[in-house]
Amino acid sequence: VAEAFGVEDTGFNPAVRASMRLTSNPRRELVFNQPQPRKFEFNFEFAPRNADETKSINEIIRIFKFHAYPFLQSNGYFYEMPAEFHIKYYQVDDSGSTLENTWLNRIGACALTEVNVDFAAGGVASFHKDGSPTHINLSLTFSEFEVLTQQHISEGF
Repeated sequence: VAEAFGVEDTGFNPAVRASMRLTSNPRRELVFNQPQPRKFEFNFEFAPRNADETKSINEIIRIFKFHAYPFLQSNGYFYEMPAEFHIKYYQVDDSGSTLENTWLNRIGACALTEVNVDFAAGGVASFHKDGSPTHINLSLTFSEFEVLTQQHISEGF
């Protein structure tokens, strides 16, 4: 039966195969079905030293959360789509001018698909006297709208 499916039946007991440190080759192949959009994850680590820094960090997190989700129209039947992000990497040259860093891959228009906030760095939460966290990790995952093609790669994506 095994030969009918292209699998060789070795006839060896699994214990014998294990003692010989052998296993059969399943001869599996990858079948190209459908390309997937790329995802990009950015992680930020914050360690606010006072209440003002904590407020600024909370505002940054709130803005990302706000733009990651759709707006529900007043009739309750329709969503307005969330924000579209255009991410670019920049560098500052010796003259102080800012220009796009072409050494890094370009990223197409994206949606922010995940916002994760961790207040317990290393598994231990710690807080200032006012209850604000002393350490915050922010993880953002963006997904491109378009699937990459060879033409995109030629353009630097």
